[in-house]
Amino acid sequence: MEGRNGGKPIASAVEKIAKECENAGCSTWTVTKIIKEISKEETGSEAKLRKNALVLLSKLDPAAAQVFASFQRMLVRTSKQTIEHFDRGNIIRSLLKETDVTRGVAEKIGHEVEEKIKDLEISAISTALIREMVNVKLLEYGHENIRNQYARAGLPVYDVMKKVKRFPYSNKEVLADFNLLKAIPKKFGDMHLNSSIFIANIEDFSTKPIAFCHQFEEKNNIEETIFSNLKRMNELSRLVSWPVNANNVNLALMQHASKRSVGKTVKLFASAFNAVFPQAQSIPRNIGISLFIPDEFEGVDRELLASSAGVFMKEWKREKTNSTLVLSLDTKYKLKLLKELRGAMLLNNSENKLNPLNGIASEKNICSLFGLNLAKFASGGKEDKFYERLGESIKAVKELAKIKMAILSKREYHSKAGINPKEMVDVAGLYGLAYAAQEIAGEGKEAVRFAERTVASISKELGNGFIITELLNKVGRNRFEENLKDREKGGLSKKFRESDSLRKRMQLVMKAENKREASELIDSGSELIEIH
Repeated sequence: MEGRNGGKPIASAVEKIAKECENAGCSTWTVTKIIKEISKEETGSEAKLRKNALVLLSKLDPAAAQVFASFQRMLVRTSKQTIEHFDRGNIIRSLLKETDVTRGVAEKIGHEVEEKIKDLEISAISTALIREMVNVKLLEYGHENIRNQYARAGLPVYDVMKKVKRFPYSNKEVLADFNLLKAIPKKFGDMHLNSSIFIANIEDFSTKPIAFCHQFEEKNNIEETIFSNLKRMNELSRLVSWPVNANNVNLALMQHASKRSVGKTVKLFASAFNAVFPQAQSIPRNIGISLFIPDEFEGVDRELLASSAGVFMKEWKREKTNSTLVLSLDTKYKLKLLKELRGAMLLNNSENKLNPLNGIASEKNICSLFGLNLAKFASGGKEDKFYERLGESIKAVKELAKIKMAILSKREYHSKAGINPKEMVDVAGLYGLAYAAQEIAGEGKEAVRFAERTVASISKELGNGFIITELLNKVGRNRFEENLKDREKGGLSKKFRESDSLRKRMQLVMKAENKREASELIDSGSELIEIH
């Protein structure tokens, strides 16, 4: 079947619902009847299919309908950071996969754990708690060896609390569970798990800010300048979620260079950089190269500065470092200094305040990044419902930003390293803006106007402490993409990017093919420009 359902074929959802009907005690005839009816749906969410199945089941088998309905009320917080409907088949499958238990015992325990959960009358449960309940049953039946195979190796919340106070603990899975249990209010955690919002690097919520930019400083000589700054970046890397960025790199290096030694200096830096940061990162760090001389670097020769930028471009392509060169300029006329631009990022930095932070330009470092799933909010195409859900999510990310900043401000290891979360900003990444606008307002100019009104509203509600941008984070986009029939609609088309209002309120990464297009984008006020 070609219809789409949350990124999965409808046939897959029908099969899952049919299994739940069977577990609810339906006869084979009833299950077949339900499959036949709900399979007629060509589009629609899994929730809608379940609703239709329950209506049919209530007519065909009221007793089974009650059991089936209880399945829908019972939700499970999974280790994959999702919320799913309870399915005792998952218990049976995991026991058979992870242990030597027989199928008969697995099915018996799965059934008894399910009945116990129903007796508890709770609306949500975690996979960790389900595993504990299974282990208790295994011990009750004398299967201690099977329990040892199935036991979860982890840490109590109290022990994790002690660790994160001393230093950023590095076990991602343990920390993600800890933050969802202890640091993040349940209602906000559920919004992340059901993909209404996205909390970037949730495992670091109580230990690390998102992004930091190190300002390169001149030392006594070339070697000391290179290695002392790279050492500082490496030290900071343990305290920040994303790879640490650097700024004013060529300005610091050129204090000790001459026209003859520019190439040698850049090659030494590139070699040292690759030695210190050899591993590929899912998020490449940004290396800021300046095309103008700010007041604090008055001693740098202008010709050296221009030539160093060109050499950096050439050397970076040759070395294939896992980083992006960001060329900072105070006027579009500095583009004339460069022969080759392809593969670089331009930072429109006329006031010399912006730092190149992993695809985001900011005067300050970044404490939190959140995603807002506008595509999901627009499901159904009703404008009032869209703004209601959007408003709830905005309140959530504002509150989460305050909570995270308050927690990190108490971490002594940040203050000792010169990191002050109170001086940082937060970022809201919008996903599916164009898709939402077209779902509610239709195609053409009306969709663009709707997007402009929406972003204006988001900007007003979030306030000055947030940067609004397009959600580019791959993890966040992957979580949100299941809401779209066409994954490409998660981004912004050209007609939306050409909106002056959107470019004013959102920090969009614009794209240019040549110097002329780059110059035009600089004139329009674009801050980050990719050269293809």
